[in-house]
Amino acid sequence: MLNRGKTHCIRGHVFDEANTYLTREGARQCRTCERARHRRQKAEMTKRDKAPLASEMSRFARLPLLEAYSPPPSGVTECSLAL
Repeated sequence: MLNRGKTHCIRGHVFDEANTYLTREGARQCRTCERARHRRQKAEMTKRDKAPLASEMSRFARLPLLEAYSPPPSGVTECSLAL
């Protein structure tokens, strides 16, 4: 069956003027399905954006505490290169 003969999208929504738009390529797109897809994507992105904060906090919580930095005694160089 050709797509232009279809009256409903694959999820059962009617292809009518109010619920259908044409893409740049000329394909029909169901507005109801597209809105649902955008909502899912936004929820996933929000969840993904917030998740690293919690995992980063737990990752840093496992690290040992570092000692305070103290400069080396006078006359000692930290790095010397022999050329």
